[in-house]
Amino acid sequence: MTTANYETALAEFARHGMRYATLPTLTACGKAAGLTAEDIIADAHECGVSNRDADIRRLFNGSKATPRGTSRPAPLRRFAYLPSAKPAPTPDPDFVRYKIAWGREAGSSGALMDASPVKVAGLHGLDAARALLDAMFQPGDLVLVGTATRGFPERNLRPARDWLADPTLTNWENVKINPFTGEEAPGGARGVTRIGAKCLSRHTLMLVEFDPPLSLPDQCRFWSGYIQWFNHGLPPLVALVYSGNASIHGLVRIGARDAEVWKERCEQAKALFCSDPDPVYRADEQALKPDKAIRLPGAIRRDTGHKQWLLYLNPDAGTC
Repeated sequence: MTTANYETALAEFARHGMRYATLPTLTACGKAAGLTAEDIIADAHECGVSNRDADIRRLFNGSKATPRGTSRPAPLRRFAYLPSAKPAPTPDPDFVRYKIAWGREAGSSGALMDASPVKVAGLHGLDAARALLDAMFQPGDLVLVGTATRGFPERNLRPARDWLADPTLTNWENVKINPFTGEEAPGGARGVTRIGAKCLSRHTLMLVEFDPPLSLPDQCRFWSGYIQWFNHGLPPLVALVYSGNASIHGLVRIGARDAEVWKERCEQAKALFCSDPDPVYRADEQALKPDKAIRLPGAIRRDTGHKQWLLYLNPDAGTC
């Protein structure tokens, strides 16, 4: 067996990770490709399955496959529900409606709060904003906050630890979803910028947003259905934020190592979230960019006067 066999087995496991029947094949292929049991477990965690560690170790130790080398292949960092970004992913036009139907009993924000691994119902103001930033970033990450009206000034590019300690954090309505390097790149009004898409240090998170005419109750139902199924090979859900207007912002972890891999992830995301023939059930494609901003919970949205709320938080989603 080769690394290619293992990648195929891993993709199949990602589709059906909660089914025990895929584990023997995955483990045998991994062992034949020269991986250790811990390597296979780490890849299983990337697929959103973290409760099969003991089974993998047992199968690995009892497997008849013989390792053919000691070097580990490059880490597999892709959307778990597709074996590869090539060929282009097949659109799933029923995905959004199916999740809405699956979450049909949960047409309110309260249902999302109840499903949150971190208790968010009591988080208000600065506490809510800090909880989201802490889930999104490492303390030293350069984080950019701003507003739709005042923009995102470069002076707001500061380490996450500084923003977490800043009592004025909720004076700003938005935060860019991925951190920056602090280095300049071509772009902006003066020809160079430190806050453009080419200045990102990681491509870890992606924003998924539905706009009207998809109603807020249906958006709640969609995300409720998604929460129930995201560990079946879907991008893990980190947070949900009510925008203060007519949409819920979903933040999913995709773990792309660079801009090129991000493009692959983006095409895969479009196949899921943006392929319904009815535009009502399509997510906003423009939101699927690595430098987009999510609404900052605890802040007041200036154009509506409504508070932005943290509805769901799972900081460990998609991490090992």
